[in-house]
Amino acid sequence: MKLLSIEADSKTIKGSKFGYLTGIQYLKPSFKVCPHATKGCMAACLNTAGRGAMGNVQDSRHNKTVFALTKPSEHKTQLEKEIIALIKKAAKRNMKPAVRLNAVSDLTWENRVGDILQKYSKQVKFYDYTKDVQKALEHHGKPIHYTVSFHENMDIDTVKKLTSKGVNVAVVFRDSNLPKTWHGIKVIDGDVNDLRFLDKSGCIVGLKAKGKAKKDKSGFVVDA
Repeated sequence: MKLLSIEADSKTIKGSKFGYLTGIQYLKPSFKVCPHATKGCMAACLNTAGRGAMGNVQDSRHNKTVFALTKPSEHKTQLEKEIIALIKKAAKRNMKPAVRLNAVSDLTWENRVGDILQKYSKQVKFYDYTKDVQKALEHHGKPIHYTVSFHENMDIDTVKKLTSKGVNVAVVFRDSNLPKTWHGIKVIDGDVNDLRFLDKSGCIVGLKAKGKAKKDKSGFVVDA
């Protein structure tokens, strides 16, 4: 079972133009692997976007989720092997490796494979999105670069607290023309690539609503 998909979607493929080879782990989202999920984000989840709608892809994500949760030791061993392989593959292509362990999940990998993350942190850029504000504030950049995902239950004071501490907040906008600022905070285009660790700190990462998110009425998708 292969855990990391290489250049798995359009945004990670875009990262290759910036010199990064990205490995991304797709688990199957649920409130078990996304403990901070909201109704809005689950309804707009990109789990079934593109190839994700295919039955065999969903089966694969389900199997990887079961493997990660029920056989953590074996999963950890396999993950390290694949990180090493990614490092070697990136070197052959004269690129830098990046890894995102939560494609459509929100597990705290520092508690599961923290020693591996630290071991390869000088060679690999680890990054993720999360809805766990406390995790982002405590662990940001140690060694995972976090971008917090805004949702319908998050207040603006929390957004301002995060950005004031250098943690970016990703906001999904309904309008394809992103605003220059949102609540007085600079907005940058997050659809250029998925390499969030390259973003300027203390910003709103603007994402354009895609798929089911375009019809969101929960507040997860905002109108600038």
